Amino acid sequence: MSDSLSGLGTSEIFPLEINWIKKPKRSLSLARILSKYPGTSTLLESFTEDVPLMLNVGVLCSSKYLEYTFLDFWNERRGKAYRFWIKNTDTEFYLKVPGVSGQSVLYVYRNGLVNTYQDYERIWIAMNNGDLITRHVTSLIEDVGNDWYALNLDTPLDRDIPLDSFWTISRLLLVRFESDKLTGKWQSPIVSEFSFGVTELVKEYG
Repeated sequence: MSDSLSGLGTSEIFPLEINWIKKPKRSLSLARILSKYPGTSTLLESFTEDVPLMLNVGVLCSSKYLEYTFLDFWNERRGKAYRFWIKNTDTEFYLKVPGVSGQSVLYVYRNGLVNTYQDYERIWIAMNNGDLITRHVTSLIEDVGNDWYALNLDTPLDRDIPLDSFWTISRLLLVRFESDKLTGKWQSPIVSEFSFGVTELVKEYG
């Protein structure tokens, strides 16, 4: 079959695979104020409504073509000129029952998402044949007794998804490059490695 992309708007997906061997470094960006008055203790106030995730990730380019693809993508978006989607490398969802073609729902095991769900979440499914499926999770229903979530999707599935037909389901994050700083290392005339930071755009999902 072929890719089935939905819920992404006009922003592109980062074109290379993140280096899965080196886990991304994660941090949170919190806004806070320290207040101190005479005769009182210091007061810490946090006023961050949505906490953006910050990632430092790496890509391994095994050819000059991949190196050019990455550098061209980075160059066009440095200076925070454009936003893009990046795949979270951790598996976040496990199917409880197979997905059914024509249905707009996936039943997955509970993972705590209900505590942070904001209705802008996008997911990606990597099929074993190399196809990519993306969907916007428009709502979430929790069944505590049976240990599952129903993820309601913006677009019906275009194929059945048996439990053994994919290798990961996770979230897509809407991000911008954190800075114009890029670290590169050439392992050979052909193989190169780059690392960079991105910041999640929690106010821009739409």
